[in-house]
Amino acid sequence: MSRAIKLGAEDINAVMEDIRKTLETAKLADGKFSYSTTIGKSDQKASVIFSPNAWDKMWALIDGFSSEVGWFGTARRSENEEDFTYIVDDILVYPQTVTGATVTFDETEVSDWMYENREDERFDYIHMHGHSHVNMGVSPSMTDKEHYRQTLAQIPANGFYLFMIWNKSRKSYCEIYDMKYNLLFEDSDITFVVDGVENLGDFMADAKKQVKEHKYVQYGNKPAEPKRDYPSAWEIQKAANAESLKKKAESKKSATPKRSGKTKFDDSYSSWDDYYGGYYGGIYEGCYGID
Repeated sequence: MSRAIKLGAEDINAVMEDIRKTLETAKLADGKFSYSTTIGKSDQKASVIFSPNAWDKMWALIDGFSSEVGWFGTARRSENEEDFTYIVDDILVYPQTVTGATVTFDETEVSDWMYENREDERFDYIHMHGHSHVNMGVSPSMTDKEHYRQTLAQIPANGFYLFMIWNKSRKSYCEIYDMKYNLLFEDSDITFVVDGVENLGDFMADAKKQVKEHKYVQYGNKPAEPKRDYPSAWEIQKAANAESLKKKAESKKSATPKRSGKTKFDDSYSSWDDYYGGYYGGIYEGCYGID
């Protein structure tokens, strides 16, 4: 939620009245009192449009350095200022000293660099500072916040300034201070767009509906197969194999000669089964003296 940067007389009076009411009902077990509120809240959102040139330069810096790196951006408002759209046209790299976790610069050295490039019209439109956090999270550090406060003190009454942090995983953090409209836009209030490129957020949302990640199941934990109204390819093949074996057995049986009847063996009879596979099966009671 965006909020006011400076408090007007009406806001100050409202806060003072709220503090008074809170004190009247407060029970101070330890004699201490604390108070917190958000002043000048607004539902207004902002958007940042990068030119393709600025976008490519920024990512060349982030991807091209294994350390942190900082940059300035030239920016302007859209023609309709009250839609709170800010356009980043170009990226400029200033003199700096970096490590894997810090960006530091000498103010005198940066001032000299800007003076040397005073004929370059781009330097009249520097309204952005960005830096990378390499592979770390993008939340601003205490050093970052102090830099924001120092820069804020130098922004003219009708000016604006963008602060950005990016890392190699494409995660970002952004704050926009618009002094003319007395609004601070924090990260969740801001969307990014590249000029001439369709909204990649919508594209990715649709892509995630189409792409499913294969999930590996450990042995013994395989989920039950979903029920189908039609046989699977394996079931069709299994039935075909069974039918083929059945036909072969019937064909072999019909081609085998049969022999049946009764034969006398020592006043006993034995019935001969059908001949199959070269063996006559039967009962041989009394045959050859066997009781």
